[in-house]
Amino acid sequence: MHKLALTVVAGLGLLFAAMAEDWPVWRGVNHNSISTEKGLKPSSKIVWQKNVGVGYSSVSVCKGKLLTAGNSGNKDTIYCLDPKTGKELWKYSYSCPKGSYPGPRATPVTDGSKVWMLSRNGDLICLNLANGKKIWSKKVLSSGARNLRWGLASSPMIIGDLVIVNVGANGMAFNKNSGKKAWANSGGAGSYATPMPFKYNGKQYVALFTGNSLIIANAATGRKITATAWASKYDINAADPVISADGKYIFATSGYNTGRGTLLKFNGKRLTKVWTNKNICSQFSSPVLYKGVLYGVNGNAGTKRSICAMEFKTGAKKWLGTLRFGSLMIAGDMLIYLEETGKLNYLKINPAKEQIIKSVQVLKGGKSWTMPVVANGMLYCRNSKGSLVCLSLNR
Repeated sequence: MHKLALTVVAGLGLLFAAMAEDWPVWRGVNHNSISTEKGLKPSSKIVWQKNVGVGYSSVSVCKGKLLTAGNSGNKDTIYCLDPKTGKELWKYSYSCPKGSYPGPRATPVTDGSKVWMLSRNGDLICLNLANGKKIWSKKVLSSGARNLRWGLASSPMIIGDLVIVNVGANGMAFNKNSGKKAWANSGGAGSYATPMPFKYNGKQYVALFTGNSLIIANAATGRKITATAWASKYDINAADPVISADGKYIFATSGYNTGRGTLLKFNGKRLTKVWTNKNICSQFSSPVLYKGVLYGVNGNAGTKRSICAMEFKTGAKKWLGTLRFGSLMIAGDMLIYLEETGKLNYLKINPAKEQIIKSVQVLKGGKSWTMPVVANGMLYCRNSKGSLVCLSLNR
């Protein structure tokens, strides 16, 4: 019986290990806003909540540590919390004016050893994950690159030994360990989207959605492979490109009066347009590609009917739902959608129609524009006033 009990316990441990999944970087380990955790259940019970200062940072979770950031008194603070309790483990602060739509936009990311964060004013900071001590910092706007109308928003992207940010006309990259510049342009402005890594025929590339173009570059050298012009109002391209697993297809979308969505095909040398329409014109929420269907947000902040689904390869509209402007991710068999009003919605993933399982008001006041995150059975939601809430999806 003793051996049987040990076997059962071990089996349960393995099962939990298979279910659990860290979320160390912006949009998750596969950069697609999809968690592969199973057995999750919709929940309305808040386990803990904490105010982390104004801003729009999401969270990263790795090795029993949660990272996020906020602003108070013209200082940004990177917080490291216990993801199960919200208890503060360490914090690191630096000077940064709040600006319009105050607070940081980027999300701190980690490789399990170090942490990287980009401030709205161009401070790229590297910290020790264990204790929050600064390792290095760089002012990425010092070489002539311009800041953006509402401050830098690109979350750092880790590719190999590089940390890449969407700053300047063609992006910038630094050695993630030393901070030494690896490649960069000398001026211009990027935009608000985060660089998206992908592989095509075994080669590593990065997609950079800048203020006036979508650029495909060699991730190691920054050499531009190809680009397509993308004019938009205020030069704002803020939704991240969505890339198929094989790297052959790239979807880009923008909002405002010039809003559109375009699917492009990449052959390793150039981009060619497959289709363009207005079925997903996202101001800044990034769509999610799941089993050949794009689930996303159509319209700008304030749009009352915004959640939608569209066929990836053809651009054909699948459905337009009832939920207003927000942000989304997928976890297990659920689409998790946070409306800008702070209402959290759990939906069954259904390419044929909007199918809401459960809705609950989890945040009040401010703007809930930040992408929700699921990590190790816990769901994290945040608003612009700095309210961060955690719900357990295992209960």
